[in-house]
Amino acid sequence: MVLRLFFFSFLILLLGGIYGVLFSIHPFVGLVFLAVAVIGCVIWKEPAWGLLLVLFAIPLQFLGKLNEDGSLTIAKVVTPCVVLVWFFKYLINKDKRLLKVPFSHPILISSFIYLFSTIPSFFNARSISSSICYLLFKLFPLWLLMVLIVDLLQTPKWLERSYKAILTIAFVVGCFGIYELITGQSILQLFGMKYYLISGAKGGGLASTKWEQLDFQEAAWVRVASTFLDPDFFASFLLLILGFSFGFLFTTKSTFWRLFCIVLIIIALIDIVGTGSRSVFLGVFIFFLVLLAVVNFKGKWLLIGILAFLGVLIIPSIEEYIPSFRKGLPLSLEDFKKDPRYGFWLTALKMILKHPILGIGLGNFTEVYYHYRDEASILLKPYLPHDIVLLVFSETGIIGLVFFSVFVITVLITLIKNHFTQKNRTIWVLNLFIFASFLGYCVFALASNTLDQEYIWIVCGFVALFSKMKGEQSLCCVSHSERY
Repeated sequence: MVLRLFFFSFLILLLGGIYGVLFSIHPFVGLVFLAVAVIGCVIWKEPAWGLLLVLFAIPLQFLGKLNEDGSLTIAKVVTPCVVLVWFFKYLINKDKRLLKVPFSHPILISSFIYLFSTIPSFFNARSISSSICYLLFKLFPLWLLMVLIVDLLQTPKWLERSYKAILTIAFVVGCFGIYELITGQSILQLFGMKYYLISGAKGGGLASTKWEQLDFQEAAWVRVASTFLDPDFFASFLLLILGFSFGFLFTTKSTFWRLFCIVLIIIALIDIVGTGSRSVFLGVFIFFLVLLAVVNFKGKWLLIGILAFLGVLIIPSIEEYIPSFRKGLPLSLEDFKKDPRYGFWLTALKMILKHPILGIGLGNFTEVYYHYRDEASILLKPYLPHDIVLLVFSETGIIGLVFFSVFVITVLITLIKNHFTQKNRTIWVLNLFIFASFLGYCVFALASNTLDQEYIWIVCGFVALFSKMKGEQSLCCVSHSERY
């Protein structure tokens, strides 16, 4: 007891001394250090609080940047801190589970093997440093995030808190999207950032890109992005949020949170329309289709018939009005050739044919884009191929694609297994809606670049978590003592 008191007294004096030195250099630096120290103490007491902070900070995206170019954000700083605290607590306590937890579930194992399988592609990389940085500073932290979710949230109390953190920040960024729909201006401009919503001018052409205003014509349409830099990524985040919000809506016993989830679902659907993301539109359709196919209720087939009839009416309307919105729907090959994705995909196929085994190197697609650029590509600026399969195949070859496929199939098998074997009714419901949103996201991923998008890895972590949680206890009905 005396030694512990001495240790904490020395720690307080040390932190105070460092704070004083930093404050004398620059007050802001000193205050930031003090805040980090306080947060670190809280995380040390219970690392799960740090994980909730990460889940809350990730959707802030560019709004949570700590440097000018946004390469350093709150989430990117807090995540390694939480991992280190988690690691050292296991190490100090000499807990033998330290080496078992990271490989305690097939999803964690298959994803780790996939990351390891990308290393051979480094031999073909034009920029090995880009490959190493992408693996160590983007993909590996996402795998560690899954490990933390599986290890730290295995009680109803922390699962409930994690859902509330995710839904709360989703509500915030969703309201930012509504603001953009109403005003036509990016929410980032309120915080002094020079950023524009991607918009189209009347009569065709762009009125603005992300970084510049091209002309002063009145915009015919805008694509909301909230705190995300890309409307498609914002829309895909909201697609996953539908799974979280519907799941919590049908499991919580709190009237407030039920109303909260209903409002959030409405906001998410409105924002998804505002993003103009055609692949997410399809993903949302898959989401509801899966739910209708799995859940049995009276009038099920009547509802399916009504939705199919409305679809027949709506699709021609979309084709009529979207040309001024997103250049129409690419329903024919000739229409698709006008879409930038056509050129991206042909460029990716050239890379695959040239390096089918090892690929051109993880994180190197844009590095060699000009060398392989197809004539059909209407854009000169290097872009990723907008297809998760082509991206993985072109960068890491057949080796990376095989192990990536194993990872995705493992997630799907776990979702299906949870659906048929999970006896906890609450977890079964949460798994069902995550299952639907995951399938919808897979459709979106076939037309976008999603490999390093944080929340899809987070969803995979929750899928693994669901299979490890047993018992009949449900959310929002644990005892007062256990909750607090």
